[in-house]
Amino acid sequence: MCDAVGKCLHLNQMLRRFWAVDEVDIGSFDWRTSMHPEDVERVMGTMGEALQRQERVTVTGRYRNSVGEYRTLETLAHPRFAADGAFLGLTGVNTDITEREQAEKALRDSEERFRLVVEAAPSGMVMTDGGGRILMINALAEKLFGYSRGELLDRSAARLVLCRAR
Repeated sequence: MCDAVGKCLHLNQMLRRFWAVDEVDIGSFDWRTSMHPEDVERVMGTMGEALQRQERVTVTGRYRNSVGEYRTLETLAHPRFAADGAFLGLTGVNTDITEREQAEKALRDSEERFRLVVEAAPSGMVMTDGGGRILMINALAEKLFGYSRGELLDRSAARLVLCRAR
C-alpha cells in the first residue's frame, strides 16, 4: 500500500521478507532503490502516471531481493479513496513471475529452434492441426507445391492434394 505520491505505507509479510524490511522500517523504505536500473524509467513512468490519474495500473519490473538477486514482480494496483473522495494512494498485489518468464523464454527459444530446423530441412514440410489446417510450411514445400506461405497458411491441406492431383 502506498500514499498518493507512491511512498510505502504497508508491506505484507511476504514483501517484507522479499526486501528484508522490518515492519517498523516501512516508513523509511524506498522500494524504488531495489529496481533494476534498466526498468527504473519505465516502471516509474507507469506508476507515476497511475498515481497522477488516480487509476488502476499493472506494471512488471525486476527488483533486487534480500539475497541480492533480481526477481521479476508483476504489480497490480488499484486506487484508494477516502469517504469524501480524496485520493489516498494505491493498494497493490505483487506476484513473483520470474519462473513464468523464464519458462516463456525457454518456450520461445525452443519454438525458434524448431522453426529453424524445419526451414533448413532437406525436404518439403507442411504441418497441420487436427482439422487439417496448415500451421507451418517450409521454403522447400513452397517451391514444391508452387504456392507462397501466405496462400497456404491457415487453409486446408486438402488444397495441396486436390490441386496437385489434377
